[in-house]
This record gives sequence, structure tokens and C-alpha cells, in this order.
Amino acid sequence: MGSLGLVPIVHANSLHDAPNERDTSPVCGVAGLKILHLLVGNGQCWLFSSAATSNFVSNAKSTYSFFDVTCNFATPTMTFRQRPVSTATTPSNPADSPAPRSASPIPENSPDLVIPSDWQAPMNPPAFVESYTYSEGPLPTAIAEGTPPNYVGLPATTQGLPALPSCNIDPNDSSKQFNLAGSNYNPVLASGTTALVPMTAPTSEAHARSMGWPGEPIIPQFYFQKPSGAPAGIYDLVMAGSPPRYVAKVGTGVVLTDSSTGTAGATRGGKKMYTSVFQVSCIGRVTAIQGTQQFAWDTTGGPLTFAAGNSNKSMVATPYRAVAPKPVRRTISLSNSSMVGLPLEHHDLARRSIYNSGAAPRCPAIPDRLVAKKKWDAPVFTDITNAVGCFAIEAIGEALFGDFFPPPNNMDECCEAQGQCFAHCQNGYFEQCNNNVDNCMSESCQIFKEHWWLYLFYGICKLSAIAYSELTKTVYGRISWLSDSVIYCTCDCPTGEGLCNNAGECLTCKNLFVTDIKNCGKCGRTCQENSRCSGGTCTCLKDKCGDKCLSLLDNPYTCGPCGNVCQSEYCWQGKCYGPPPCNFHGIENHDFSDQKNGGDNSWVFSSDITDPNPSVWLDSGSKANLFLRFPTNQGAYYAQFEKEVEICTGKNYNFKWSNYRDGGSDTCTISMWVGDRKVGSQTLGAWNDDRNGPLQTDDRPQYEPTVSVPAFSFRDAEAGSGVRRNGLSLYAKVKGVVSCDGNCGTKCSTQPGGFDYYTTVRFGDVQMST
Repeated sequence: MGSLGLVPIVHANSLHDAPNERDTSPVCGVAGLKILHLLVGNGQCWLFSSAATSNFVSNAKSTYSFFDVTCNFATPTMTFRQRPVSTATTPSNPADSPAPRSASPIPENSPDLVIPSDWQAPMNPPAFVESYTYSEGPLPTAIAEGTPPNYVGLPATTQGLPALPSCNIDPNDSSKQFNLAGSNYNPVLASGTTALVPMTAPTSEAHARSMGWPGEPIIPQFYFQKPSGAPAGIYDLVMAGSPPRYVAKVGTGVVLTDSSTGTAGATRGGKKMYTSVFQVSCIGRVTAIQGTQQFAWDTTGGPLTFAAGNSNKSMVATPYRAVAPKPVRRTISLSNSSMVGLPLEHHDLARRSIYNSGAAPRCPAIPDRLVAKKKWDAPVFTDITNAVGCFAIEAIGEALFGDFFPPPNNMDECCEAQGQCFAHCQNGYFEQCNNNVDNCMSESCQIFKEHWWLYLFYGICKLSAIAYSELTKTVYGRISWLSDSVIYCTCDCPTGEGLCNNAGECLTCKNLFVTDIKNCGKCGRTCQENSRCSGGTCTCLKDKCGDKCLSLLDNPYTCGPCGNVCQSEYCWQGKCYGPPPCNFHGIENHDFSDQKNGGDNSWVFSSDITDPNPSVWLDSGSKANLFLRFPTNQGAYYAQFEKEVEICTGKNYNFKWSNYRDGGSDTCTISMWVGDRKVGSQTLGAWNDDRNGPLQTDDRPQYEPTVSVPAFSFRDAEAGSGVRRNGLSLYAKVKGVVSCDGNCGTKCSTQPGGFDYYTTVRFGDVQMST
């Protein structure tokens, strides 16, 4: 029988009857995966991607169905040794699935800075003041919201896998030699040049040593050879050597001869013998056929004999190993990490080699950092030996061939470890699991080499272990492996990362909950400039206080701890710093004498009329007063006077002025300003003379308030609040504004010098002090 050559797509186990198809599109030039789940009743349909043709062996006792085109839903329901499922821990609906990881909450405010005990002020205060700056801004936002990552993960790779042997024995390759054993794995030895006999228990230590003890048994190797003109699937069975010897059927017995007889047979030494009668199954079961008559042949400790009929009690070909493994003696334990692959502590490169390489990778090659993890809704099993590893592979063989070598009876612990390895998504990988069970079984046989009288059992144990462990490395082992991968495992990014498929990018693992400002909390969620990503949330680059981003090291309005305002308006290394004070001059000449004398501290005047210009003269008290005079017959008008005054930050000031109405019957409004702050205002009514009532004397102010001006700060200068900064000082404009409506009624005079031709407002005693 030729190689089977089947590549499984997937097998599944479900309580649903409807077929379910899942496709994933190609990613970055790599062919996508296509997994087809075709389920029948509460059993399974095994769907293969290439035709199985005649390689299936019918077995009425088998409960499995296999298809290479589609599943036939009229086929009776199949059964499978189920994994016991705990419904208490298996979600029954999508609402029970774990919620996607959300962004971590950002604390309301940054923690207070811890000021070191050796804190020192700036070494060069003037230079510090000159260069001092700080920044703050609103809380950052995401400029692109992005999409949630793939929380389901990707399935195991099932297409484009490397080629694996389809059978334990390939009869078309004479270089692949094997040992021959009875159905109970009793090794077959050569007796001289003409006979084959079963290995027997040694009768003495010397006898055991002649058989190979305490090393490996001396067992001949065989190979198959295709005779000329023989039908398909018929071979000669040849014992390797010089010269080679051919196994021949003589009646119900067996002899060795020196050449092939062909299918017609030949008479040699008076005996009719046939060499070209042997068949071999994919798992290595050797039978014979003459014409249409099937023969099984076997040994149970006596001579090798043929019996008519098709029986599973027939000789076994086990792959030959030139050197047996030499495992280190150890106590086998299901918790032993060597039985479940490499530990998680291995670096990324090791994890990549585990999860996306080898003959049966659990994960796709792209992205290359995927790791296999247990599905959140994976079944919970308590009897792993009935579900995976040796026993699942045995079930596959039984279903395919109606025959399969069960694992040796004394190796249940090895099978349990292999089953655990197959279902251990994060650690186990195909080659490692198979090597583990191989070494475990080989080690289990070593006990029979400790005493010469047990040497026969070592030979039996060795060949049975080889027969089974080699089958685990074929496509049937991979079927079981991928089956468990589909049921138990999914491929996801390393812990803390999300599987993203951003526009214009390959499918990639992104660190969504650490520092990636282009994938902050979601795939493609992008934080604005001058921000950072923390716990999946866009937040301040440095510190956060309330609704502002800033630095607690240098912000004078939240210095060290949030809310700590520096009166000096300087923050240095998280602590308020008071540099040398500024020089405050204020308005020292509280009247307008400096203006009268033409000093440097002059006021600047402006008006919407040009005639007459404001005039300044000394009054009767020898004080300089400012007189603003306007004609009343030109409608509404205004005038103002201003000067810049040096002030210090963080200081409150007293502001005082006096004003008089010396002429005019219209209504005027006076307002006084420091920076952009209006510190006082007054409405002036008509002026009265002796023709309209008591005369108002020049030395009695109509209004003389003293008001408090709250402190200015450097922030006011930055905000353009009518002040500017220079070093440690601020400069504020002090301004007086007069606006009149020009409405004097019947009293208006049209002649210069006439009554009420002019409106006159006088100012004196303008002062600003601390």
C-alpha cells in the first residue's frame, strides 16, 4: 500500500449540526488561512484537502467518518472519546466572554514632588530671572480614535505546512530499513542463513551478552524491494546483509532464500517458496497475499507461521534506529517542565521558534511575535488521557485503518505527559512533545536492561516504543496536535500587547497600554503632540493638575504639589523661589508738576479733537493740575492721558486721584485704568456758576477716591492684560479717560469765549503706592 499523503484541514468537536465556515484574508502578501468546520451531530467530520482514494481500510467497528470533498450529513453520527467539560467554567454565550481590556484610569492629579533636603536656589538669580519660563496647556486628547484590537486571536496554521511522513514504513524506499517483530513486539532474529526465529529470554548471563546485553539487542534489519512484474502493493521482504537474504513463505512456514522468486514462486531444495507476497500497511502491519488469499503471520514465542485470513495479529515493521536514545534517568512527573516544552521565561526569539516554526506551528508566521494561549472559552477537561496525545493518535489510526498499535501498557504516564503537552498552548510545541514521549518511552524500557534475565522484555519494550513514537511524528500525530490546537488554543500577541491591523500596516502586535502614542489603548488611537500614553490613555507629557498639563518642577502656580501658588511667581525644582525684589517707583510726583516742568515721567495725551490741546498750569495752591478743555458745539468727544509705571509682581497697590468740573453743561464720564483693569469711574454733571447757582470753588474736588488695585502677575503679562514684563518687574499703563456727550442744551455758546463754549475737566493728585 502506498503512502497515504493526506493533509488534514481541521477536525472539530461540537454539539451543533450546522456547518460553520471561517475565512481570514491574506495579510501583507502571505496567503490567508481557511478553516472549514463541518460538524455532524455531536461527533466530528474529518475533512482532507486531497483525495484519500484507496488508502482507507474499511472497519465495521469504527465509529469515525472521513471525507476528502465535503462531509456527508446523511452519514450516521460519529462518536469520539469526549473531553469531559465543566459547564460551570465554560461560558455558554458571548455575553460571558471576557471584556476587552480598557484603558487604565489616570489619577486626577500627579503626585506631589518630593523636594530633596539639599535643595539649592539658582546660582545666578539675574540669569535665572532673565531665562525663566514655564509651560502649561489643556489635557491632551486623541486625534484619531482607532479600533479595538483582535481579542479573539488567530487560529493555528493548517495550510502550507512542511511535509511529514504519511506512514511509519515506506515500502518504496529500500534505504528505510526496519526491524521485524511479532504482533506482541517480540523481536525477530536470524537463525543462521535460512531461518527467522523470535527472540527468547536468555538462559544465562553469557547468553544475554551474546544477544547484546547490556547494550542494544542484535536484531537484523529489513527492507522492502519491489519485484519485477509484481502487482501494486506487493513486495519482497529482504533481510539486509552481505549477501541479502529474502524472506519466503513455504506453506505455513518461513525460510530465508538468496533471491526473489517473483509472484510465481520457485522450487528450491525441494520446497515451493514465494518471496513476492508481502504487503505492509501504513502503520507497519506486515501481511501476505497469494492470488486472492490473504495471510497473517505472527509469532508468539514459537516459530513464525502463516494463517489464512486478515487479522490484526500479524508481524510488525518498526523503523530501525542505529543508536538508541540514552536518556538521563529521571522521575517522570506531569509537572516536569521538560515534558511540556520550553518554559515561558525564554526570550522572544525562543518563543517565536516555538510558536510559528516547525512541522506543526500553532501560530501563523505573521506577525512573527504571536504566542499560543489558551482560549478563554476552551473546554475544561479532567481526564486528559482519553482526549489527546497517544490516545487521540490511536483513535485516528483505528478510524483510518481499522487497526492501530496501542501505546505500550507500561507507558501510560508518558502518554499522559504527551497529552498534557499537546493541550498546553503556551509551552508545548509539536517536535518537543514528540521528543518528550519518545525519550519517556525509551527511558521506561531501561529498567529491563538492569538484569540480564529481563533482556527479552527490553527488546519487546524497545520495539513497541519505537513503533508508537515514530507514528506520533507522522501526519497522524499532527492531526491530533492541530485538533487540540484548534479546540484549546488561539494565537495572540504577548501579554500586554494587542493584535492590530491598522490601515497601511501589516498585522502587528502593538503595545497598547504602555507608551505607544500611536496605539494608545486601541489600535491606531493616536495622541496629540506633546503628550504621552500611559495605561492606554493619552495624558500629559509631564505632570497633570486639574484640567492642565504642566511641570511641577517649574510652574509658579502649581509648584511641587498641585495648587501650590508661589507669591514670587518663580518655581525652581519644585519649590517656590523668591529672587531679589524689583524696584517699584509707582507714580512719585502725585500731581502733574513733572509734566509742567518737562520731566522724564511725562504723561502722553490723545483725543479725537485737536483744538484746544490739553493744558497744564499751576493752581492757587502751587500744585500742577491737568486741565482738559473741549469746545461743546462739536458733538461727543473724548480725551485720555496715560503713562507707564513699573510695578512688582504679587503686590497690591493703592490708587488715588481727584477730579474737578470747571466748566460746561454737558455730561461727562471719567474712568481710571491700571493695565486693563478699570479701577474707578464717575459721571460728572453740569458745571454751575453764579448765574445758575452757587459757584463751585476750584480747590474743592468733585471726586477724590482711593481704591485698591489687586496684584499683577507674570501670567497677566503673558495674557496681554495691559502689562508687560521686563526681568523681575512688570510695567503697567496708568490711564485716565474723559468722554463727554457735548450736549449742553440752550446753554451752548457758539462764540469762543462765550458761556459754555468750553467744557473743562481738571485732574490733580494722581497717586499710586504700595
